Amino acid sequence: MYSEKLPPHDIDAEEAVIGSLLIDGTAIYRIATLLQSPDF
Repeated sequence: MYSEKLPPHDIDAEEAVIGSLLIDGTAIYRIATLLQSPDF
């Protein structure tokens, strides 16, 4: 059986960021340069 390895991820962190952006769409301009893939 073949199983593909998934990279580490944090669904809660992703949901928090997306939820925050839904509340304040302009927040993307403040956080876009701060967030990186390893954050999740």
